[in-house]
Amino acid sequence: MMAIILKTSNDQNRILQVRRGSFAFHKVKEYEKFDILLQELKNYWKDFGECADQQLSINMVTVRYLNFIEKDTTETNSDLVTIFTRHPAFSDEINGFVHLKFKYPKNDSISINIVTADAKDNANEGVILDIFLNRKINDETDVATVFQYISELRAIKNTLFFKCVTKKMTKKYNQ
Repeated sequence: MMAIILKTSNDQNRILQVRRGSFAFHKVKEYEKFDILLQELKNYWKDFGECADQQLSINMVTVRYLNFIEKDTTETNSDLVTIFTRHPAFSDEINGFVHLKFKYPKNDSISINIVTADAKDNANEGVILDIFLNRKINDETDVATVFQYISELRAIKNTLFFKCVTKKMTKKYNQ
């Protein structure tokens, strides 16, 4: 299976990956406003549709937000995120990896994966908070509807994000 991968400069940190059955747009590292990314995705999708020279149908939309939350030397994962591993035989956290997978209670066509894991970014210790949402749809051809689904998934992600982080973490990054 052939894939086309286009990567922008390191300053922009964008990757577009296209292959049969998949169209993926990634913003790697650093925060970017959703509206800017969504407009850019719409432009890529429009160009892709013109190159394909046929009506495209979509059967799944996926949105993923991968966050690296830096820890100070005195902080534990539980100081920053609400999803962490504890074992009753130990008083401290067992560092590692937690994966939750569930259906969104308000719409069972949406599945959610949340992962927390210890991580390093260069020399900085931290925790990864990875929120991954999939929405199954029935061969949708209306692009406006598809982008509305993306916006709905973003709203769900925002709710989940703030339920997954502590007040301490929110204060730390909103100073």
